[in-house]
Amino acid sequence: MIMRLSREFTFDAAHSLPDYPGKCAHVHGHTYTLIVTVEGELDQSGMVIDFFKIREIVEDVLAPLDHHYLNDFYQQPTVEMVARDLSEKIEKALQNTSVSLYSVKLYEGTKSAVEVFV
Repeated sequence: MIMRLSREFTFDAAHSLPDYPGKCAHVHGHTYTLIVTVEGELDQSGMVIDFFKIREIVEDVLAPLDHHYLNDFYQQPTVEMVARDLSEKIEKALQNTSVSLYSVKLYEGTKSAVEVFV
């Protein structure tokens, strides 16, 4: 039986959208919330994967972005571009585990989000 397991993470970062014709072209910051969902079978211990292992993997991926200027990493750091990049990095980091990435959902603030399905 396949099960899906999710864990939530937050990080803070600033960005500007240079190709955007509005006030978001100026430097501003957000608290981002990332929900990572993996899927897999139960192991011998009755877990899909240990929550601590997911935390370790995702925090390693998020560490370079937390409290940084996203434009240093992305030419146009929209929530869509950041979510796509995070999903690719997390998917790669999960390759040697018993689970696969199902989706990442990235909130920019509390009301706007994008979800990437792998």
